[in-house]
Amino acid sequence: MKKELLIYFFIISLNSFTQTKSDLLNHLFKNKLFREYEYVLKYDTLGINPDSLAYFKILNQLNLNQNTEIIKNFEYADKLIVSDTNFYLRLNLHFLQLNDSLKKVWFNNKLKHLDDTVSKQFKNLAKILLNENSVDTILIATELKENYKEYIKYRAKKPIISALCSVIIPGLGKLYNGRKYSFKNVFSAHILLGSKFVESVYILGIYNPYTFITLGFLSTYYLANIVGSYYDLAEVKKEKQLQFIFNVQNYYLQSAAY
Repeated sequence: MKKELLIYFFIISLNSFTQTKSDLLNHLFKNKLFREYEYVLKYDTLGINPDSLAYFKILNQLNLNQNTEIIKNFEYADKLIVSDTNFYLRLNLHFLQLNDSLKKVWFNNKLKHLDDTVSKQFKNLAKILLNENSVDTILIATELKENYKEYIKYRAKKPIISALCSVIIPGLGKLYNGRKYSFKNVFSAHILLGSKFVESVYILGIYNPYTFITLGFLSTYYLANIVGSYYDLAEVKKEKQLQFIFNVQNYYLQSAAY
């Protein structure tokens, strides 16, 4: 009987010790005592459950941007992390902003078996950013749908079309790219340079050196605008993607407190 009581009290004290240590880690992290937090994780993890230990490690790894370590430890604490909605949102928003290879590993592999609402929504958002075809627009929040449509519209645009537009009308490629002010500036500059060339031809003649100089400026600017419009579209697409991610982040964090 005594032996059974000793075992019982030992189990109770061990559980109490574990809970205290978990509370200590929570306290250290919330108060940004990261050095102390890392020390406990490294030297004093005895008695902490494996899933809780993985959870605390991932908290620290997210703070340090140790993405491969997060991916490695996630399967040991996935249920615990998913139950912590705010932290799980933060984790998904973090991977949503990373390069495509890490996005694929996280959303297509690590979250593949998860079927909760947050997981479904973020896996769907990842499909949008990864340019996959199986996007479910029903899962996109109403507040994000306009921004989603804007992003998709620009993602579908082709650099060659932008360049051809600039061939037809100088600056039109900029307008195709969504750069309204650039279109006005480029078009006006071409009108000015073109008028100088025509004026020089009319007054000085086509073989005058000044006429060749004005033609050189006009031709160089015209060709530069065509090439610039082609490559500018890639920058515009990047801006639209960042804007989409920014709006997603604002939407999901507006009621969350970390």
